[in-house]
Amino acid sequence: MKEKKFSLRLDQSLYDQIAAQAKAESRSVNNFIVRLLQENSQKESLESRQFVGQIIKGSEILTDSALVSVNGIYYRYSLSNVDTVDSSASYVISDANGNILTLTQLT
Repeated sequence: MKEKKFSLRLDQSLYDQIAAQAKAESRSVNNFIVRLLQENSQKESLESRQFVGQIIKGSEILTDSALVSVNGIYYRYSLSNVDTVDSSASYVISDANGNILTLTQLT
């Protein structure tokens, strides 16, 4: 991979924070910034952008087929903080990975 060099201006206090975090991870400041940029430039899926944070009623989760309908599309699901679906509870979509949504029961 060809590298591109460029100047970056940072406020001294921001630089100091970044340098401290880089040191804590045994990285150079440059390597730390590159890693942050790589992690934060990953494209999110449509499901992540559109569904994460959406509330689902437990009664809308199809436990017999292990599917949940979100905006008219059926997705597989996994539960993050409980073992079984409570039809009287509400759930938030806390993650979306491909066609699998992670549901977290709200208390």
